[in-house]
Amino acid sequence: MGDLISIIVPVYNIKSYIEQCVLSICCQTYQELEIVLVDDGSTDGSAVLCDFLAKRDQRIKVLHKEHNGNATARRDGVNYSKGQYIGFVDGDDWIEEDMYENLYRFAIEHKAEMVTSSGYREYLQGTGPVLLEDNLPTGIYNMADSSNLLLNNIFPTGINRKYAPNGAIWNKLYKREIILDVVNRFDDNFTIFEDNVINIAAILQASKVYIQHEPFYHHRERENSITYSSDEHVYEHLSKAYFYLKEIIGKSVYKERLWNQLDGYMIHHILQCIPVFLGGRYSLPTYVFDTRLFLPGSKILLYGTGTVGQQYRKWIDILNIYQIVKWVDKNNCIGIDDIKEIEFDYVLIAVRQKNVADEIKGQLYNYGIEEKKIIWEPPISFANFFAKRNVVNHRALCDKK
Repeated sequence: MGDLISIIVPVYNIKSYIEQCVLSICCQTYQELEIVLVDDGSTDGSAVLCDFLAKRDQRIKVLHKEHNGNATARRDGVNYSKGQYIGFVDGDDWIEEDMYENLYRFAIEHKAEMVTSSGYREYLQGTGPVLLEDNLPTGIYNMADSSNLLLNNIFPTGINRKYAPNGAIWNKLYKREIILDVVNRFDDNFTIFEDNVINIAAILQASKVYIQHEPFYHHRERENSITYSSDEHVYEHLSKAYFYLKEIIGKSVYKERLWNQLDGYMIHHILQCIPVFLGGRYSLPTYVFDTRLFLPGSKILLYGTGTVGQQYRKWIDILNIYQIVKWVDKNNCIGIDDIKEIEFDYVLIAVRQKNVADEIKGQLYNYGIEEKKIIWEPPISFANFFAKRNVVNHRALCDKK
């Protein structure tokens, strides 16, 4: 027998999904589980379904409470649980049957107090799935080593970042003692950013973190989930996250190097939260390209109609200095004869992965397009673009002085 793992599942008005979620946990190959369903004041029948499921498996415990948000549901679930290790699964998601067997094995083998995994973002529209993973190499990270890559890239988002951990808590396994104090620091009004805060605080409390990239988790994207909701109080939540993280960092022996990371994290979210704050009345693109790639007035053939292509199109509309003469992708590809009839200055490839971009480049070469006219760079966030341009402008001013 191994250690008891407690899986905390917050439930709020997700009756259509909760059974699939719970069954995927019950069917785990690792059997030493306690499954804590935290009914956060559901009104759609989810609470009754949780009680029904608990009668089918004695490992399931149900905690009913007044509605107070995801962060407090997780907090109350952790305090109610008994496990030596803690995992989190959102009630509308599902997991692979060997997820916790593998995460627990990694924790024991590497004496790690926190273990990560990859997962998939699943879209209801049928697109995807999209792989979600840590942008850090697989391996053990000793937090006593001041040079370790995780410590120097501890925030999941920021500006000018090459490495970053995945900010979610639902694809990880934590030793109980490093997570208990973290969740008990939350006040009852902490509704967003809690995943990032929990992970950063847990990493700083851990002695060793093991990062690996096997995908075990399926995260369902729903348009009515909190991720896609507008919230005029979003900057209040961000401010809470800032002061919480500032307090944690202030106690760290590495606080000097962490301050800059925190600043970059805040700049990133101040910009990215504008659409959430305004309720969609003004929308910034998620992905942008460097405007120095093209001269004003350039005619662009945009290749790629997926997420990046749509965001590039929005960016071009905002800039209003380029002209899109054609918008195509691999499912709507044009032949060499059609290309000859289109007047353009550049082909802009709108994809994330370099290998996909290289494949598209090869196709375009075959169509007879000159290499200098084919442009691809890794998409950057609006926050990174903003920060990068300000750094360049600052250096230019310093050079003049």
